[in-house]
Amino acid sequence: MSWKERVARPDWKSAEDLARLVNPLASGLDLKSLLAGVRVSWSRIELDRADEVVADELWAMVRRPSDGLVVVVSDASWRTAGPIVVTADHLPDLISQHAQMYGEPCFGGDVVIVALEPPRLIVVHHDGLVGEVAVPGSSLGGPT
Repeated sequence: MSWKERVARPDWKSAEDLARLVNPLASGLDLKSLLAGVRVSWSRIELDRADEVVADELWAMVRRPSDGLVVVVSDASWRTAGPIVVTADHLPDLISQHAQMYGEPCFGGDVVIVALEPPRLIVVHHDGLVGEVAVPGSSLGGPT
């Protein structure tokens, strides 16, 4: 069975519940809702490149999810399939094959990555900004 056959597509409410593990104030999976009540330090990233190149730079800026489940919502999945859940070890596969699966690059718009081990939220804004928010009490901070 390929990694694509093991991709889970939870309903929106289940994915929102997972996001609330990182930010209990989040009321949805859009950026405004996810970032409610949190302070985010933004960094610049160039998005007009191949997804794999953007991902390499992204992981140099924030910790790449390395364990457990990861919820991903890209602009394309938002409009078509909804949230995607993969294991952290298959996140690079999803990113590299996103255009083939959804008809547009993963980083062609806003991307939200909810990592559950350890709980944190990675946001890539379509204007070329990256932010990371961790669960309260972790070394990254969290809701203020």
